[in-house]
Amino acid sequence: MIKKIKYLFGILVLLSVFGFLYFSKRTSTIFGDIKYPAARGPYQIICAINSVNKKETCMSDDNFIKNGLKVKQGTYYVYSKIDETRNDSRWDDIKGYKAFYTEYSKAEKQNKTEEELLKVKENNKPILIGLHSGEVIRNINFDWENGNFYDSIVSK
Repeated sequence: MIKKIKYLFGILVLLSVFGFLYFSKRTSTIFGDIKYPAARGPYQIICAINSVNKKETCMSDDNFIKNGLKVKQGTYYVYSKIDETRNDSRWDDIKGYKAFYTEYSKAEKQNKTEEELLKVKENNKPILIGLHSGEVIRNINFDWENGNFYDSIVSK
């Protein structure tokens, strides 16, 4: 009887390990900045919108920094919004705003000149990120000035 229990336990452990390895490879991870154009920015929630089914996957900013946002293979738009459960009234003017990862925020991260940034700003649009299984993408940052494209993305 004890041999059978040990045998079954061994099988369960193996299945758990293989299951973990299988499913961990099927997800991708997004890391980035949660900077805000102020000395102390608001608490944020980071989300990825699947471009095909419009399903959103979200997490708090502290988990985003530590673990990254895990999503399935696919194409995504990534944005940040105010965490209304953890912020006070000084952030009321930007509640509902969704700051996307855009051409402009990417250019800012690349330390472009003011002239180059103005050109990018004229044609600013959200960046669609394509992720393969197991891929990790870094350096995503958010456009808190010109990046509210939520309605145009979810209505496509």
